[in-house]
Amino acid sequence: MRRNPEHINNNIYLIDSFVAKYDISHNDFKHSDIKHFIHAFDNINDFRKRINRCIWSASQVLMMIIYAKLVGKCVSCTEIANFCEAAKHKLYDLKIIDSPRTPTHDLFYKFINFWDGATLQEMVSLSIDKLLQRLSRKYVKKTSHYKYDLTQADGKSINGTGRKGKHGNNYNFGVYNSSNATLDYNISISSKDSEITSFQKVLPLLDIKSSIITADALHTQIVTCNLINEGKGYYVLPVKDNQPLLKEEISARFIRTPKKVTIIEREKRTFSYIKVSQSTGCEWPGQKAYIKMISRTKNEEGIEMLFITSLNKIEAAIEAIENRWDIEGELHHPRDTILFEDKFRCQSLKSTNNMAIINSTITTCLKMLASLLHLSGPSAARCYLVADPERYLGIIFGVLEDK
Repeated sequence: MRRNPEHINNNIYLIDSFVAKYDISHNDFKHSDIKHFIHAFDNINDFRKRINRCIWSASQVLMMIIYAKLVGKCVSCTEIANFCEAAKHKLYDLKIIDSPRTPTHDLFYKFINFWDGATLQEMVSLSIDKLLQRLSRKYVKKTSHYKYDLTQADGKSINGTGRKGKHGNNYNFGVYNSSNATLDYNISISSKDSEITSFQKVLPLLDIKSSIITADALHTQIVTCNLINEGKGYYVLPVKDNQPLLKEEISARFIRTPKKVTIIEREKRTFSYIKVSQSTGCEWPGQKAYIKMISRTKNEEGIEMLFITSLNKIEAAIEAIENRWDIEGELHHPRDTILFEDKFRCQSLKSTNNMAIINSTITTCLKMLASLLHLSGPSAARCYLVADPERYLGIIFGVLEDK
């Protein structure tokens, strides 16, 4: 997302703005003892029945996986086990384990396949949200206009999870809070067609009040729009051939009523919109406007796209359209290029889902560290963590503890 959008919150850069405003070096931040990083995950659930007989706690197993993914670039449970064995003295020095002894690949396999990662996902989202709320209250000047959070839903095929003659690749369907850079929800599904029902099931469970929801045309459904309205959120959704009547109505409206069309120029994009009421045209829950975008980013002739929105503030809807692929660049891309999600060897839906949650947790921490250190992005932040994990993991969680 652009760093300073006018109508959409970009909270992850509040740390960056705070550090720049007060000319603070990251050396001035107190860093938490590394033990706090371990204990940050103490409340995650443990699927094992006889926990008192376990040598390694669930939080220790999770920390070993995160460390192996970050530093060792491991793409299988066997590689994680081999890396942890090779790095056992470092893991012991970091207090991730209580003795220089590490698990076999069987424990990592069972953990990834049977553990419920939802508690980790919720914990990280809440921690980041609390931090950003504190920073916002303390350091961000109140603007004269309201700002919205941007939430995006999208599915991602996980290459390598399919098996020839048995089933195709698994899909991760995620709901990403672009403003906070957190994954609010993830579920692994067996086909892209399941995205619609998955999204409709989770919408009532999410806090989307005053959030703008974007997704691809697959989710331009009356039921989905109604659920967003009921959650007091706003939608900006593309209209394609899967909604032929709506597409025809929008195209015809721009031709029939040219005097009601307002045009806004934005660099290589031209936006046209028409305000509509609930009682005219194709009736969609809460509809407020039709938007047509001509994008000339790829060629001079331009590519036309149509959208429907429940926002009265058209400028905010346009910002949402321009940033609608944040989930691709800010979540999917680093998970693939830094953490090699597509190469990780897992087959079950449960393991695919858990690895997505672990990878998203790592990505959020990397984005926070990049913002704090004024780095170019998660890839650069990973280099710092690899060079000195104790210091920079400590800084991340020192900031989360408001130090």
